[in-house]
Amino acid sequence: HYALMDVAMACQNMMLRAFEMNVGSCPVTSFDKTALSEVLSLPEYHEPVILVILGHYKKLPPAPRRRDDVIHMEKPTEVNKLQTESHKVAVLKNLLGFILTTIHTSINEPPEYAIIRLMEIAIKICENLEHPKFNEIKENIQTALEMYFHGDERYFSLVEKALSDFLDDI
Repeated sequence: HYALMDVAMACQNMMLRAFEMNVGSCPVTSFDKTALSEVLSLPEYHEPVILVILGHYKKLPPAPRRRDDVIHMEKPTEVNKLQTESHKVAVLKNLLGFILTTIHTSINEPPEYAIIRLMEIAIKICENLEHPKFNEIKENIQTALEMYFHGDERYFSLVEKALSDFLDDI
């Protein structure tokens, strides 16, 4: 975890310095790690986790309007309720169900970045649910994500399998 924090802070510092030099930047975490490793001939023990895209902009875009309605602070009593392990698992299961259902229902829409992000979130949630069933769901979603990156439309069958396995578990 500390290595990822170090990388994130280094990327932030690079992006801040780029901004000072009138260079735009964008962090990217949704990419085919296997393909990038092959293109860059990375050793097996190196795992790419983030790219920082740099480029010159014609003019500085205006800052987006701050949305105060999306900022939410938990009261200490609500945070304490989340401390029980069973409640955490229930919350994660509900979130996973929502995410898998969203991926499933988005299949008829044009391919969008949201599908990739949702699959990544589903993988992270499965990593936090210590149960063999969720390991299988995670593996199916990881494979589906790789297939999606390669334009293999069969990825959806793995999403359907993950959703089916999830619904069988609840």
